[in-house]
Order: sequence, then C-alpha cells, then structure tokens
Amino acid sequence: MADRRPLQSIPFKGFRIMEIVSIEKSELERYSHLLLPYIYEDLIGDGMETDTEYFGLAAIENGEAVSALVIQPEATGDLNIVSVYTLPEYRRRGFATELLGKSLSVARALFKWEEGETEELIILKTLYSLPPDILDVYENFLIKNHFRDFVLLKEAAPGEEDVWSGSAEIRFFREV
Repeated sequence: MADRRPLQSIPFKGFRIMEIVSIEKSELERYSHLLLPYIYEDLIGDGMETDTEYFGLAAIENGEAVSALVIQPEATGDLNIVSVYTLPEYRRRGFATELLGKSLSVARALFKWEEGETEELIILKTLYSLPPDILDVYENFLIKNHFRDFVLLKEAAPGEEDVWSGSAEIRFFREV
C-alpha cells in the first residue's frame, strides 16, 4: 500500500486514532463499501473523462475505513454532499462530523481569491430520502452542523420515502 499522510489525525480515548484521508482513485476499492454504487461506478469510470467531478474523504480507525463523505462541486461554487456513510458499529462517535468539518477546509482551499477579496460564501447542500425511524437522527446531525433550510423536494409515492434537501451557508474570511 502506498505511503500516505493523513489530512488530519484525531486522538480518541484510549489508543484509537482517527485519520481523515482523501479518497484516491488508485485505492477506491478500499472504500467501495462506504460509497453509493453509482458514485463508485462514476469514480472508477471506463477510462473516459466524465462530466461529474467528486472529491471524497474517508475516516480511518486502526487501519480500517469506517466512514466516507463525497462532495460534488458545482460551477457556482456550491458543494453538494452526495454521500455520507458510517459503518453502523462506528456511528455516534463523531466520524461524519469530523469529515464534514474537514470538507469545509478543503472547500476553502478550493477558492480562487481575487486580489482585494476578503470573504466568500459557500453553500453546502445535501439531498436525502430516509425512512421515518432515522430521519430525525439525520436531521439532528444536519442541524448540529449548521444546516437550516430543509425543503421537501418530492412527495413520495406510497411505499417510498419523501426526498428532502438541507443546506448550510458558510462564510469564509480571508486573512490579509
């Protein structure tokens, strides 16, 4: 396996260490169990360039990939969170929250500041369609991470879940 530096290491109680790493195409198989199938297929590709760009981050604990977040940037500068997943046995321990926080750092680095600009606004968006028993948990996660604008985008047919959207405005300030 290629030697890589984690983007961030966060010590937890005991000897466990969480690392936040960038998901690289060359190691995509390692994260396939954490990604939506259509995203995985897009990332693997068929050797052709695609119109869809993603960047992904993963949380690693004791050498195991346990959580992943995938973002699709828009031309407007907004970022769509298209996938957030944590293995069930690792949930409620801060992995997804740390990935979201690190994604903001990556987003800030992507800005192309013009001379004289001192602030920039980015909008994070997420779409979700969840069964009612976990809908509250996910919305509480979004609220904790400053998502506020919840909108019903599509009312579901019988037997399906409604499709919702949440968004958060994040303002970055440039140090001059």
